[in-house]
Amino acid sequence: RQVGSIRIISSSENTDREILRRFNVFIIFGLVSIIISFVISYLVSNSMIRPIKKLNEVAKKLSDGQYDIKAEVETKGEIGELAETMNTMSDNIVKKEEIKNEFISSVSHELRTPLTSIKGWSITLQDLGNDPDLLVDGLKIIEKETDRLTDMVEDLLDFSRFTSPKFSLSKTSFNIVEIANNISNQLRPRIKEKELSLIVNYDSPETIVLADENRMKQVFINLLDNAIKFTPNGGTTAVNISETAN
Repeated sequence: RQVGSIRIISSSENTDREILRRFNVFIIFGLVSIIISFVISYLVSNSMIRPIKKLNEVAKKLSDGQYDIKAEVETKGEIGELAETMNTMSDNIVKKEEIKNEFISSVSHELRTPLTSIKGWSITLQDLGNDPDLLVDGLKIIEKETDRLTDMVEDLLDFSRFTSPKFSLSKTSFNIVEIANNISNQLRPRIKEKELSLIVNYDSPETIVLADENRMKQVFINLLDNAIKFTPNGGTTAVNISETAN
């Protein structure tokens, strides 16, 4: 039989308070973790996006023709390598532009010289009397200068080889004295126009050299053209050719 009963009553206020306290701690910890994660993500993304934006601005300026612009990115890794590659590309473009400008300037000068010889000999042949030897010489010079103009046009069409590091000279053996005499004859109308005396001195009438004949002709023409240009009227221009031991 039932003798009696015991009823125990306990307040859960302290337990609820502890649960609420721990719940608040978890909430605060979660919010702090979210904020820290957001800040870290922002910093990391910003550190990646900012260099990419800079590279994008540099690329736009390069496409606009501002080849002296450099990518200033201190970031290492793939983005840093990309910046170095863009800077190298910019330097190569600048070098190619310099080569192109020098080539155009050189070709302009080279085209002017044979045209001057052709025009000068054309005028001379028009005023020519009964001198068949001079007529033959003049026509040969005009023919040679026309061939040289044709070679220059071919060089222009093949401009890529001048910008290529693999550009090579076509070396052959030839008499440099003969080249000097031919160039002197080609420039005879200009020499006559300024009343100059042109002297070609050499140790041996046959001095063989190994070089690119067309380039050597250009060298002689440039030297004589400048000498004639800056020699006063009635002066003397001399070309000296001598052999020296290596």
